Amino acid sequence: EEGSNPEGVRMLADVNRELAETHPHVVRTAEDHAFDHDMHFDNLWDVSHRWALFRQLVAADDGERDMEEVAGTVSGGPGMNRILFTEAHDYVAQSHGRSRVPSMIHPADPDGVWARKRALLGAAMIMTTPGVPQIFQGQEMHEIQAFHDDVPLRWERTNACAGIVRAYADLIHLRRDLRGTTPGLKGAGVRVHHVDRDRKIVAFVRWDQGEDVDPVLVVANFSASDFDRGEYLVPFPSAGTWYSHFNGDSKFYGDDFGDVGAAQVEAAGDLPVAPVDMGKYSLQIFSRRPPADRAPRIYELAD
Repeated sequence: EEGSNPEGVRMLADVNRELAETHPHVVRTAEDHAFDHDMHFDNLWDVSHRWALFRQLVAADDGERDMEEVAGTVSGGPGMNRILFTEAHDYVAQSHGRSRVPSMIHPADPDGVWARKRALLGAAMIMTTPGVPQIFQGQEMHEIQAFHDDVPLRWERTNACAGIVRAYADLIHLRRDLRGTTPGLKGAGVRVHHVDRDRKIVAFVRWDQGEDVDPVLVVANFSASDFDRGEYLVPFPSAGTWYSHFNGDSKFYGDDFGDVGAAQVEAAGDLPVAPVDMGKYSLQIFSRRPPADRAPRIYELAD
C-alpha cells in the first residue's frame, strides 16, 4: 500500500497490545490514522466532526446554519471510537493563521455575549454528543488568544470569565453523571428526532442502558431568537415531568445571558411534546430524574 509503514504499524500494534494487557485502564488515542490498520487504538480524533460543528458556530448569519449538518455531527459517528472537540493545538494555532473559536466567531468582540454564547453552545454539543469529549487548554476560561507553545496560559481569565468556567464544570459533571441525574450521557445511544431547519433548533435523545431506561433529552437553539412564550413544542421520549439540569442561557454563566428556560417541563400526549422556552444560542439538558438537591447549579466557584 502506497505510503504505508509496516514496521511502524507493527510497533504501534505491539505497544497498544501490551498497554491493553498491562494497563487496561489506559485509553489509547491517536490523532489520526488510528483505524487505517489493526493497531489496537481505542479512538481517533474526529476531524470531520470538528469542522462540521465549527462551520455552524462561526457562520455570520443564522440563515447559513445547516441544521442537517448539526444533526449529522450528533448521529453520524462511531460512538465512543471518536474524540470530539472544537479546539485543539493545530486548530487554534497562531502559526497556522488560526485563532480560538470565540475569536473566529466574532473577531471584533470575542469576549462579547455573541461569541461567548456560541462558543459555549459548541462546548455543550461536544459534551452531549456520543464520543469522548476533549477540551483544549484555556478553552474552559474562554481564552480568545491564539495558541502558541511559548505563550503561557492567562489564568486571570478564570476570574474574568468565571461564569464560563462554571458552565464547563457543570457540563463535565453532567457528562460523567456525578449527580446521578443524567446517566444517558455516559452511553453511546442516540436518536436525533427533531430538526427545525427554519428556526435552527435540533433535539436528540441520549441513553446508556436503553431509551426507555435512562433517557436524556438535549435541545439546542442555533439561532439568535429567544423562544420565551411557551409556544415552541419539542417531542419528548415519554410523558410526564422532565427536569432541566443545564441551561446555556442561565445568568449563572453570564450576567448578560437571558435566563430563558424553565426548571422543568410537562410532556403530554400520545406522542409526548412539551413547550420548551430557550434563549438564543443555547443548549438545555433534561432528564426524568429530579436534581438531587434541587439546586440550580452543580458547581460553586470558591470566593
